[in-house]
Amino acid sequence: MTKDPRAASYLGLRLEMTAYLNIARKYRPQTFKDLVGQEAIVQTLKNSILSKRVAPAYLFCGARGIGKTTVARIFSKALRCANAVDAIPCNQCEDCLKISVGESMEVLEIDGASNNGVDSVRNIRENVVYSAASGFYKIYIIDEVHMLSTSAFNALLKTLEEPPAHVVFVFATTEVQKIPLTILSRCQRYEFRRLSQTQVMERLNHILSAEGLQMSAESLAVIAKHCDGSLRDALSLLDQVISFFGESLNVGVSAQEVQKSLGLQDTAFATEILRKILEKKIPEVLSLVENYYHAGGDFQSLAEKCLEELRIYYLVQLSEECREKLPLHDLDISETHYVELKKNLEKVKRIQIERMSQIFSKLVQQLHWASSPRYLFEMAAVKMTE
Repeated sequence: MTKDPRAASYLGLRLEMTAYLNIARKYRPQTFKDLVGQEAIVQTLKNSILSKRVAPAYLFCGARGIGKTTVARIFSKALRCANAVDAIPCNQCEDCLKISVGESMEVLEIDGASNNGVDSVRNIRENVVYSAASGFYKIYIIDEVHMLSTSAFNALLKTLEEPPAHVVFVFATTEVQKIPLTILSRCQRYEFRRLSQTQVMERLNHILSAEGLQMSAESLAVIAKHCDGSLRDALSLLDQVISFFGESLNVGVSAQEVQKSLGLQDTAFATEILRKILEKKIPEVLSLVENYYHAGGDFQSLAEKCLEELRIYYLVQLSEECREKLPLHDLDISETHYVELKKNLEKVKRIQIERMSQIFSKLVQQLHWASSPRYLFEMAAVKMTE
């Protein structure tokens, strides 16, 4: 991932060098090639620009922190940059620099959550008739578009159906099911994918190298496992780790130390509890549950992590029975994790994993309303050891 020096310096002047620029903003992708995990979407958008088949409205949907708004900005730069080559913006002209920091008068970013009334949409309808002061395209990026009211959506309909040739709408949402079908039918829809653990780890490692720091693969896996496919969440966690360890952060920092610095107990406890359950060591299982309770853990989250771990157990066991090793990128786990799972699987059969999964699935549901979640978890754990 590359940083554009002029964009960074421009942003630095605005902040008068008084504010800390977090890693997520510092290393925000500035060109299509910097993006991770959205290759099909990037290729389609680039081709639409090169073939001059730019649609009047685009809908970017998917989970949080996977690049929807970032792609909208890069797409806007590619449309407006006078020096773009093969739909790749130069990131040096005034248009590119202003779009990078959200100050362009021709690329308007609107927060759908705080501008969700019909009056806000009426203002857009009144302004779309005016051409851009420079360049051709005028672009409206509406983030969290699902937050617009019904009347606001209705006010958008006619504009979306017959917009001026110079106007492009880009909508971003995490809850596409809340958007009316009348709006969906007027947009080109793009589904953004969650990133795999491997993709997240590669990007984090790249950023650490740029910062002159290092972390072990096991420590990076801790962050990648807890970000739920969101690169932005992963970068926030990485920022927290760097703040905790400072210049002492290196490959010698263990995964356990990283977990402790982030307060991420669930995965470590889930792995250890399952191991003790498979070894049928009830006292040690109950001791771990007690430690988790005193550490202030959430048993609902712990049960869900155990269920996630059992899924990996099941897939690895299935691949062993089929005598065909599943690719690690399909399992989305590290080689170290895979070797550890193989050792534990020597103590259990597939039918037992299925039964344990059923118990944990039922436990997750019960913990929603339980007045004593610790007791429910202890009963389930003892039942599985027996």
